[in-house]
Amino acid sequence: MNKEKKENKFIKIISSQKEKGSRVIITVGIKKELVVNSINDILSKISETKEIKGFRKGKAPKELIFAQYKKDIIEESYSHIQNIIINFIYENDVNPLRIYFEKDFLENIKLEAEDFEIKIICYKKPEIKKVNLEKIKVKKETAEKKFNEEKEKYQKENNKEVLQDLKDNEEKYLNNIYESLIIETLLEEIVIEKEDIPEYIIREHTDRSLENLENFSKNLNMSLDEYLSQSKTNKDKIIKDLEKEVIDQLKLDIFTEEYAKENKLEVTKEDIESQLTTIPEEELKNINAEEMVYNIRYYKSLKEIVNLVKKQS
Repeated sequence: MNKEKKENKFIKIISSQKEKGSRVIITVGIKKELVVNSINDILSKISETKEIKGFRKGKAPKELIFAQYKKDIIEESYSHIQNIIINFIYENDVNPLRIYFEKDFLENIKLEAEDFEIKIICYKKPEIKKVNLEKIKVKKETAEKKFNEEKEKYQKENNKEVLQDLKDNEEKYLNNIYESLIIETLLEEIVIEKEDIPEYIIREHTDRSLENLENFSKNLNMSLDEYLSQSKTNKDKIIKDLEKEVIDQLKLDIFTEEYAKENKLEVTKEDIESQLTTIPEEELKNINAEEMVYNIRYYKSLKEIVNLVKKQS
């Protein structure tokens, strides 16, 4: 269901053009008042705290303040205006995964501004086809069979250490395999059209993973190709596996988010407090609160989905 469009007297979406891979080019019109108001607000704050030689605090001409602190004012105005535009785009049903601004946006942040237009590149969140969870059934016996196959493999290798670990933690490993099979089955049911998958997600994930793999092989005094050959694989297969990995994660991200909305699954105060107890004290100051809430909701939704499939299988 589309969100109700929000009005903003300073911002207007002039055009929206969809391209390949969920890429959308949005042309946005910006009224000069948005820039002027932002700069004046920052000038007021600066004039209250900064000393301008020859003037009392708050009495220096704004042109002089702007000239003396131009770099800081432009950067703060840019950040402020950018956030307003991003919120406006989100409120108007564009639903982007990522937003890129044109570099020349900064050139429009000036004391005597004029109305202007900017182009923004967005990657929309792909749509997935409706999944009937009631039809997904995975027997626990399938997980038990896979667990026994793993155990037989280590028995043939006579790997006593691993066999003992499997014996000591059989219930945990069996449950992990069972839940993995449920998620694999769910992923087969979640369909995203190939042309709707944002290319940057695949590109960034594969580039980063290959770079990490190359650094790892260097530490072994080997080239990446030598390492892959020794591992009985090749770069094409690695890239294919990485692409599947990132698409599967995208599917789960979208599905769990929609599941949480449909089932009114909220992140509670208790959920957050419980999560905070798992984070080392020295890392607490670097927490991204929004990201933490998203992750809690993701795992909470996924756990509920997996338990639902277990009950009906």
